[in-house]
Amino acid sequence: MKKVVEPTGGMLFRESQPFPKWLRMLTLSPVVVTLALTLGIGLSVNEGRKEMWLALLIVIPPNVLLFVLFRATKLEKVVTRDGLFYRWLPYQRRYTHVARGSVERTEIRKGPRLKYGRASHSGYGRINSMNDGDGIQLYLRNGKMLFFGTAEPRLFQRAIKEVFPPGDLKLHYGER
Repeated sequence: MKKVVEPTGGMLFRESQPFPKWLRMLTLSPVVVTLALTLGIGLSVNEGRKEMWLALLIVIPPNVLLFVLFRATKLEKVVTRDGLFYRWLPYQRRYTHVARGSVERTEIRKGPRLKYGRASHSGYGRINSMNDGDGIQLYLRNGKMLFFGTAEPRLFQRAIKEVFPPGDLKLHYGER
């Protein structure tokens, strides 16, 4: 796997997935709770108003920054005739390229429950997923594993089948 600026080859599939809406809204709750508690306590007491504003200035900006970054995060996957390209926006400008010759076999399987984003998980290797549904497990020739969740499993599967020749590709459903 290497980093590249742009995907090469004829595009077969492109998907850009944000975090699920319910999870994005959940990240707003620390900001709202902190603001409500600080304002509620500060307005109920006549003393300590300066400390209340200081607490707000310290606590609210990092929470708002995390909320904004969480909302902006997307997993972008592009399948071309040259392989699979993926990146995490806005954190990565360059794509990671998984060349067609580096994949030993693939498997269609369910992703691990409640594993969103980029993480490692036993039995899956490196996970890149924004949902709990189906995805593609890649088994690389170097022994590593990559899992990619998708909102459009049939289109993603069709593109993967086309990129990796039938002799290299063993598609089957795995257990969760």
